[in-house]
Amino acid sequence: MTEEEWQDREAHLLNDHHIVCNKTIRCIEEQLVLLTDGLSALRGGSLGRNPIKLHVTDDHLERAVDSLTAELNHLYTHLGYDPTN
Repeated sequence: MTEEEWQDREAHLLNDHHIVCNKTIRCIEEQLVLLTDGLSALRGGSLGRNPIKLHVTDDHLERAVDSLTAELNHLYTHLGYDPTN
């Protein structure tokens, strides 16, 4: 492989890395919002201000867990990592 081909390959790998990092950051930020809202729904009821909003908590927690699991699996695939080993 020529020097130019190596540089091109390196640029593509670096770009791929940045794409994965940015996607992961966005996912974590979005899921933190859901987890924070779910926690607020629980805390509001536990402090007696509002009734506990279990449907909100259930929905937000389920969506956050599903999304974080999918993102983790994507990272495993991208990195060629087998979590069962």
